[in-house]
Amino acid sequence: MKYWPLILALLSAFLIFSPVLNTYFSQDDWVFLSHTYKQPFIKIFDHHPEAFYRPLGQQLFFWIGSGMFGLDSGGIHLLGFSIHLLNIFLLWKLFRYFKISKYTQVLLLLFYAVNPAHFVALNWLTQVDIEVAVSLALISTYLLRPGLASQGQAFLLQICGLVLYLLGVLSHEVVVFLPVVWWIWFKQKRMAVFGLIAGLSLIGAKFLANPFSSNADYTISTSILGFISTLKWYGLRALFIPEGVRNFPFWLTVIGLIPAIFLIFIFRRKLIKGMGLYFLGILPVLGFGSHLLAAYAIFGIALMAIELAKTNVIPAPGRSRGQAPAGIYLNRFRVKPGMTMGLLSVMMLSSSFL
Repeated sequence: MKYWPLILALLSAFLIFSPVLNTYFSQDDWVFLSHTYKQPFIKIFDHHPEAFYRPLGQQLFFWIGSGMFGLDSGGIHLLGFSIHLLNIFLLWKLFRYFKISKYTQVLLLLFYAVNPAHFVALNWLTQVDIEVAVSLALISTYLLRPGLASQGQAFLLQICGLVLYLLGVLSHEVVVFLPVVWWIWFKQKRMAVFGLIAGLSLIGAKFLANPFSSNADYTISTSILGFISTLKWYGLRALFIPEGVRNFPFWLTVIGLIPAIFLIFIFRRKLIKGMGLYFLGILPVLGFGSHLLAAYAIFGIALMAIELAKTNVIPAPGRSRGQAPAGIYLNRFRVKPGMTMGLLSVMMLSSSFL
């Protein structure tokens, strides 16, 4: 059945993260509720000096959520959780475009679906803006992929893709370098240049219109050692290692590191390129070393998963063996790809549950 990788990923994400539905409002959630609860729609575009200007990912989200569920935190968390499930579906659609094997689909969908980086975004409603931005970025990328448009429709799809990207920037700035990915993956050079200029200009306009409070410490780090430390911290998140792993009991630390070891063995040099796309996805927040947040890595993790899907390690059905590696080699010993992928998938699920 062609849908079973998607169904498995959706069910796994629900089992892992369903406890967030019992989480109450916290911190900045109250700020955005005070701005949007029982307010007219136009109020979502208001500027507030105590918050970043992300009208779609934050103010519109809370306006819709409070409009549908009132002050029922469980209902609004369900809305945010549904956005995460939508992103899993969008990744699956892109994976099918690259025609990767079912084994690789399962592995990479689980890599994204149950990744510990989602924990903060799904628990703290204010950070759902990252999930919203990823949704818009993935849809825009899907529209810009080659072969979708029939003759005469390409320009319309490009416009739609660009608009969705800019809406993503209005949700969270972390997606601003998405046009670079269009260039790398789809050779969309003109769209990439135009989109990047438009995205950076929009961020500049947002800051000028609504500079963040001077009482908050969002200064960009200029320390080389601090920057390297931030890179290392986010690099660990790219390998499925949860935040705070060094504070775990020893046995749980070992379990938390096993998926990273398998990822390195399976993808090897392909992982370097994948992590390059990952760091592109978190580049907008690398300077904020005093505000490390694993949720910032969600967009980079999605890019990394797609890049690894493009460099498929197992021949997909219908491909000749000369087009992709026939197996996986760990220290010169050939192992069965399906068994290895399945074992890593089980380890990811187990460590996520723990």
